[in-house]
Amino acid sequence: MDRCSTAVQSISEINNPRIETCRKISAGLALFTALYGALALIGALFHLEFLQNQTHLGSFIKANAAACLILCSCAILLSLRQVPRTIPIFLAAIAAAISGITLLEWLSGWNAGIDQLITAEEANTRATSVPGRMAANAALAFLSLSLGAILSHLAYGRKTNFDQVLAFITLCVGQFALLGHAFGLPALKEFWGGTEIAFTMSIMLSAAGCSLMLMRAGEGHAKVIVEPGLGGFVIRRLLPWTAVIPLIGLAGGFEQWKTVNLMIAAILTVVFLPLAVLRVATTIGSLDAERAEALRQAIASKEEALESAANKTRFAQLVSHEVRTPLSGVVSLTELLSQEPLEGETKEIAEIAYASSRRLMQVLNELLDMQRVEAKSSPSLEPFNVRELVAEIIQTVEPIAKQKQLSLSSIVDASVPAELLGDSLRIRQVTINFCHNAIKFTSTGSVTLRINAEKIEAEQIWVKFLVEDTGIGIEASQQSKLFEAFSQANSSIAKHFGGTGLGLSICKQFAESMKGELGMSSIAGKGSKFWLIVPLAPVKHGEQQEGDDMEATFVNIDKLP
Repeated sequence: MDRCSTAVQSISEINNPRIETCRKISAGLALFTALYGALALIGALFHLEFLQNQTHLGSFIKANAAACLILCSCAILLSLRQVPRTIPIFLAAIAAAISGITLLEWLSGWNAGIDQLITAEEANTRATSVPGRMAANAALAFLSLSLGAILSHLAYGRKTNFDQVLAFITLCVGQFALLGHAFGLPALKEFWGGTEIAFTMSIMLSAAGCSLMLMRAGEGHAKVIVEPGLGGFVIRRLLPWTAVIPLIGLAGGFEQWKTVNLMIAAILTVVFLPLAVLRVATTIGSLDAERAEALRQAIASKEEALESAANKTRFAQLVSHEVRTPLSGVVSLTELLSQEPLEGETKEIAEIAYASSRRLMQVLNELLDMQRVEAKSSPSLEPFNVRELVAEIIQTVEPIAKQKQLSLSSIVDASVPAELLGDSLRIRQVTINFCHNAIKFTSTGSVTLRINAEKIEAEQIWVKFLVEDTGIGIEASQQSKLFEAFSQANSSIAKHFGGTGLGLSICKQFAESMKGELGMSSIAGKGSKFWLIVPLAPVKHGEQQEGDDMEATFVNIDKLP
């Protein structure tokens, strides 16, 4: 399979109308220069001077210069058509060889015999020192143009954008030659050797350089031309005027039109250029006004979001005070009622009321926790005692474990310092949730809370809070969705054990807010392990208290009646 041209392959996939416009302009310029090169070559072959240069400025276009213009223009056209890249590379390589040898002839004084290979030229041709040999600056421009056309197909050229640099060199040579003719500066019309570049050839070189540059618009140095931002707008409005500047001084070249050309130059300089600058300034002002309006709308949206968050907070406070406070009383009263020496149906009703109120309190707490997570309040960093925190957690879940006659224990490794800096409230909430789940899904056996230092660094300690149980476990296929909101291992769990499926989702968001991570492992029928690993900072005040091993069993099944 042939490898097609890749010079414009990447930009053809970009949905940008400006890129397509630039490619059409590139193709139009390349077609124009190719046709003009063909006319100049016919003029050289049949000695038709008018076809070689339509003005009296500079020399006539030489046959080899016309051939190079045709070859380079065709290479650009074929690149835009995405034909097999070997064809445009081959055409450009021929032009590079002709222009390179010509440039070497000028530099070394050597005659390679290619100057009149296509056609012979008289010795006294206008503005020509060596018959048939193109000007040195034309040879330099064609060498840059042909090498740029070759590099546009190679990975090195596309990576370094050196092809666009060479296109710019070609454009500069053409513009310098135009200025040389416009203001009568020999140093710009001929670099060395005494042969002046033809006036029309300088225009063709400028057009060919633009064509090669626009061929890869949207990439490299030409990317700014198609950008929708302010930079792209400015360059699209002002850059075309740089091509007009060399034409302003052409009055010196056409004496018979001197008055008209000076008038045109004055109009271009005094009227149109200021109008272009004014248009750019007006558009910049309009864009700035749009930016200010967008900023105002963004600020308004932010204020609305903050107000919405404040309303959620007020709602949560209202629910907490107006609903949870009386509900706490209901839970306490139904608990006392269920412990009374009731009999029969009355005892069953009291127990159902107590269980229902506790479940309602759990759902309400989880919904309020979710609201606080959505508020995305940053975690607080306060010193706390790890062992006291563990004791509080065990004390909180101990009554539930005692009711189910489970062994509840905790182990704090000696590597964990006594005091650390972090958000103890969130750590407590996550760990209590792990313990509640472990007790809920464990009928017999034990639940163990282990705390150890996973990694100790100078400025922080990664502490692992692990809860292990001997409960029902979780199937491997159901473990991936445990930390999703409103999700449980299967539907039967919600029916049998209750719960909203919010707990682990909230825990995950709490862990992420503390820059920590959650994890779990489980074997169905044997039990589960859930852990939180969170970075905490050591408390630095005086001599830091060493941590001690802490192992306690708060509820042991062997000691229960």
